[in-house]
Amino acid sequence: MPHFPMKVEIKGVHNHTVNTAAALRYRDVSESVVEKFRDLYCTGYSPAAAYQLHQYDLLEQHGAEYLRISGDRHFCPDKAWCYRLYYEIFNESYGTTELIFEEVRQRVEKLNSDLLSSVPTNEEKFLAVSQISGNFITVVCTPLMKRVHRLIKHSAELVFVDAGGNMDIRAYGTMYPYWLKVELLMQANFYGK
Repeated sequence: MPHFPMKVEIKGVHNHTVNTAAALRYRDVSESVVEKFRDLYCTGYSPAAAYQLHQYDLLEQHGAEYLRISGDRHFCPDKAWCYRLYYEIFNESYGTTELIFEEVRQRVEKLNSDLLSSVPTNEEKFLAVSQISGNFITVVCTPLMKRVHRLIKHSAELVFVDAGGNMDIRAYGTMYPYWLKVELLMQANFYGK
């Protein structure tokens, strides 16, 4: 007689339906789909754009069967999965945003020290970096800007913000998930803006 006598009986009863299309949305994503999304992300696609392209490819490939295929997570993952994979790859390639911010901060400090050694100033910084709500903010103040601030007292009262939309770019070809927004703050001075 064995040490732990028992009888195993498998009935195959589930607490959810298994013979319906709804059960297909819980399947694992296939390796070929994972590889396709990895390639799309590495060429610069965002999660939403990669998801849209994949759905379009499925529609072209399967035609009338698209509705059945698109409900099967094995072939068509959900958007949440796309975003999770994207940030998993990003963190593997670049580290967390905290590590990126620390590297940017160190580079800004080095640039400030290089500029301060080459330009006679009163130890004011030319560059500053901060992180607010997960967004990086880098500020550049040129010597002309500093001179205007010192010599024209009313320059601190009115500031123009030039947020030219055509200057907002995304670093395509990389896994960097942030848009680079360029906004220029200007004051009126004798030379124009």
